[in-house]
Amino acid sequence: MNTYVLIIEGIILLLLLSMSAFFSGSETAFFSLNAMQLQRVKSRYPRHAAWISLQIRNPSRLLSTLLIGNTLVNIAVSNIGYSLIDAIPGIGHYSAVISIVVVTIVLLIFGEVAPKRYAIVHAERLLPIFTPIVRFWMVVLRPLEILMTTLTKRIEHTLKPERKSLSDEELLTAVELGAETGVLDEEERSMVDGIMRLSEMSASDVMIPRVDIEGLDLDDPPGEHLETARRTQYHYLPVYRETPDAIEGFLDVPRYLLDPQHNLRRATMAALFVPETVTLDDLLITLQRNQLHIACVLDEYGGTAGLISRGDILETITGEILLANEQETPEIQPLGENRWLIDGSTSLDEINHELDLDLDAEGVDRIAGWVTAQAGRFLRAGEAVEAQGCRVQVRRLRKLRIEQVILERLPHPTPDQIVDADSDEVESDTDETYMETDETYAGEEA
Repeated sequence: MNTYVLIIEGIILLLLLSMSAFFSGSETAFFSLNAMQLQRVKSRYPRHAAWISLQIRNPSRLLSTLLIGNTLVNIAVSNIGYSLIDAIPGIGHYSAVISIVVVTIVLLIFGEVAPKRYAIVHAERLLPIFTPIVRFWMVVLRPLEILMTTLTKRIEHTLKPERKSLSDEELLTAVELGAETGVLDEEERSMVDGIMRLSEMSASDVMIPRVDIEGLDLDDPPGEHLETARRTQYHYLPVYRETPDAIEGFLDVPRYLLDPQHNLRRATMAALFVPETVTLDDLLITLQRNQLHIACVLDEYGGTAGLISRGDILETITGEILLANEQETPEIQPLGENRWLIDGSTSLDEINHELDLDLDAEGVDRIAGWVTAQAGRFLRAGEAVEAQGCRVQVRRLRKLRIEQVILERLPHPTPDQIVDADSDEVESDTDETYMETDETYAGEEA
């Protein structure tokens, strides 16, 4: 073989190795992106954003193209590598063995390991470079991709037996039988029932409501951000501008605190927005697919209705986990004759039923709202309202939210009025009694 041919083959071999590295690196770059990296790519390169999102959501065609291209290139590298090694004088009958070893090592290093390691680190920078080239190869290799996909589906259909899934009724029957025969204990049976309920419950059923959201306002000074992050018990906090209706992402609190520079943007991940009506099973799948732990629930007007995390969803399966020495505090606690300590979120129906009362206010279903409706304004801690045969005093506030009240049944009905607190109506612990300065919100617990 003359020198000119060897040079041409050597150049072709280098080009093929470059193509092998490209296909391997492209596969890693496209499929190693997490949700936050994908969001950054979309914002920086809007021209490619829609196409990249489509391929990641439906990766079958993209993956087939990259695998076919890589396989064809590697076959060509093997053939040319053998031709070059066979031309070396003195190798003789060992050329086949030597070419297999050498080509395999070269392909592993320069066609697989090195480009994939580089692509996984620099995926965001490489994607806009790779995208137009990949789109070109998807067109060129389309006939082969269709052929391979068709053959693969036929083989799968031939080898894979048809699966018959259980209906909900059959699954419930199986659970009942398992419980009766002792295969499932009561706790396991309850968990299966909880899983079955996921498709019947929506995000609005278990979300943390807007009034309980704790978050960071981007317009606040950085010092307040750091103080809130150090104080919170949650792993993720919503980050918004001016109002919780403008949530821009979720802060990973441990990552933010461990960052020596406390860079808020760097520790913030993209926000997932879901409607109130989404079912819990669909939402759990969406969170897992996007590798997220928390989502923002929107109401019918597009405003923030609340937050929901994986933990909130899983809690519907496992139930509330209490420590052995803990007991749930009742919402209505007797304090003496005709006096009760009541949680602000307790429903009027429950109070009326338990205490034989007839509290009512238009458009209100909880005692905290009833107090505000009767007063016509937000009351301070210690103030009370007398209406509908009761005297209800605000015992604990957190900002404007009434957390606890003391309800007293009056012996004789009095005109509706607002009264100041008596000294014995409010606890002496001012941190618990009077208006607290920190608004309590919810994220996912750490």
